[in-house]
Amino acid sequence: MQIKVKSNLKGFSRWMQSIHKKQVPFATMLALNDTAFYARNKIVKETYPEAFELKIKRFPALVTRVKKASKKKLEAQVGDLKKIGLSFLSLHEEGGTKLPYGRSIAIPIGKNENKRNLRKKNPPTKVMAEKGFIIKTKTGKRVMFKRKGEELEAQYLLIPKAVIRKALDFYKDGQQAVQAVFQKNFENRFYRAIQTAK
Repeated sequence: MQIKVKSNLKGFSRWMQSIHKKQVPFATMLALNDTAFYARNKIVKETYPEAFELKIKRFPALVTRVKKASKKKLEAQVGDLKKIGLSFLSLHEEGGTKLPYGRSIAIPIGKNENKRNLRKKNPPTKVMAEKGFIIKTKTGKRVMFKRKGEELEAQYLLIPKAVIRKALDFYKDGQQAVQAVFQKNFENRFYRAIQTAK
């Protein structure tokens, strides 16, 4: 008994080369985008809440955007792409010294229930415009006060600089998210690409 097998290895090889050339970049692009959105979700929902007591709940989502990869540019970006809070976030990512834009940094003080919205409702410039004034204490501290009827209400402690401790693990958490899912995302996307290839 003879068994003959007709092989089309050359044709199959050409098909595989074509699949590789067309589908690998496509699958890579999709996997990069899948991974970028996964990393963004982890950063928004876990990294920021762990680092800060968020007063504006939408802040992480607003400053963390995704720039998707394309077949021509196999690179996806996650971060503060519109530079909404770049200097603020960089300082909390790396730690360091915060310097004032003018003479001093204004730190809200006074009653705890007033601190949350003080800067929004009564920023230092508004306090001073409404005949607020600054007192220098015996210890050398400068405090901004506001008149409230016959009483004086402390609004801000004025300091020449502030030490910011490292609190944000944006890069570390982002890298871990990428390493955790990219390979699986690529395999899934490449498998689907081969299934639909012609």
